[in-house]
Amino acid sequence: MGKAKTKAAVVAPAIKAAKPAQVFVVSDVHAGSDRSIFPPVITLPPMTGDNEKRDIAGKPHQVAIYNHLMDTARAIERRNGERRIILFNGDLIEGLHHHTIQLSLLQVTDMNLLAIRIIEDFLDAVKFSVKNGDELYFTSGTEIHTGFEEGAISDYFSALGSQFRDELRLNVNGCDIWMTHHWANVGKGHNEGNSITNNLRALYFDCLKEGRNMPNVVIGSHYHKAGFSSYSQRWQTYYGIVTPSLQLPTRHGVRAAPFQRRDIGFVTFDITDTGSPHNFQRHLMPQGG
Repeated sequence: MGKAKTKAAVVAPAIKAAKPAQVFVVSDVHAGSDRSIFPPVITLPPMTGDNEKRDIAGKPHQVAIYNHLMDTARAIERRNGERRIILFNGDLIEGLHHHTIQLSLLQVTDMNLLAIRIIEDFLDAVKFSVKNGDELYFTSGTEIHTGFEEGAISDYFSALGSQFRDELRLNVNGCDIWMTHHWANVGKGHNEGNSITNNLRALYFDCLKEGRNMPNVVIGSHYHKAGFSSYSQRWQTYYGIVTPSLQLPTRHGVRAAPFQRRDIGFVTFDITDTGSPHNFQRHLMPQGG
């Protein structure tokens, strides 16, 4: 008898492991305000009736914010080939509001161009790479500041795969991140952080009642003050972040939140290849007073 033929072993294709991720969260850029971030110089198109382009220089306090953002972002190392998730959480431009005269630029179209320049410089600073799996997301801010301009700014970066949402629900390696501009306040004094914890607790029970998965990380902005807290239930910890801004206090801001600090900077955190968030960091610019 001849030898029996044996079937070749079937080898399952290797499952590509997820890359760890570094998440960068920037918010409240308020481009166009004379109290917010501005590069050393920007060249803008001619105004109506003017045949020359305009070179506009930032003021020292504005350039200091710009340098802090870019230098700090540039110094954060990409370890072990992590992909980078870049989140811009609303209020990209200052807009024309509350009869303010605290403006570096007087046209919304110029504010949009300034915001785009800042975003481009930031993406360069973090070495954003679609080939590496990096991702870019935008959310809407406060309508009195931005109107519907932020969607158009996001569209400008469509070649990089940018997405725009009012409420962003994002899954990174199994870690659920929910982000929107208006969420919890940071609080003040002995109550600082309580609102973040209380909002996490409320969201946990809303999700439980409605049959939804509770997000691992929830991110809000708007208050120009950095905050971080957590809530634990059933041996699981959930994290809440309120981001700093890139704008020093305005007259309107002083009236809205008297005697409160205004944190300038951005936030980062890491996500493992199995979806565990960790290493939450705030990167704040030193301020006097």
